[in-house]
Amino acid sequence: MSGRMQNLLLAALLLAVIGSSLGLVWVKYDNRMLFSRSQRLEKQRDRLDVQWGRLELERGTLVTRGRIQQLAHDKLGMHMPRPKNVVIVR
Repeated sequence: MSGRMQNLLLAALLLAVIGSSLGLVWVKYDNRMLFSRSQRLEKQRDRLDVQWGRLELERGTLVTRGRIQQLAHDKLGMHMPRPKNVVIVR
């Protein structure tokens, strides 16, 4: 092999090593960024799960029959009709 050919081969190998090193650094950086984002999203999911549970409990208390009757009576002045005023339609 001539000296010029060896130099070209050496330069090509050097470029390949530098390129693969830069690629490795980029992949590691990208991996760290994705892991960090994944951790943030998991924390957000956990917070939203807790909030969802609270909202479900609140909804459960707001839609109870007694609460609805109380609100209808207090805010709308509604009341249960007397049995003689109830008409059943078939």
